[in-house]
Amino acid sequence: MIRIIKYLKLLATSPLQNVMNEDPLIMKLDEAKKDPDLVNEIYKQVNDAFLSDGSKIEYVTSIKFRGQQYNISGTYKDWAFFFGMSRTELT
Repeated sequence: MIRIIKYLKLLATSPLQNVMNEDPLIMKLDEAKKDPDLVNEIYKQVNDAFLSDGSKIEYVTSIKFRGQQYNISGTYKDWAFFFGMSRTELT
């Protein structure tokens, strides 16, 4: 019985808890860029059209990666640099 309780406590505090609850993981674009597989997935699921007007302070996009929902945020310039937009497109 004690083993079961310890296991349940461990499970409740583990990183798997987010997956089990299906809560999106929230991260900044700079952090996401550290994972090459995540970067590739962002390129597959998102295009630069969501930066339509450039007037927002922060842009957030949502992707599914390895069975987990991610909300990734960054400024217009962060995202524009990520997508390789030229300087003329940034103004």
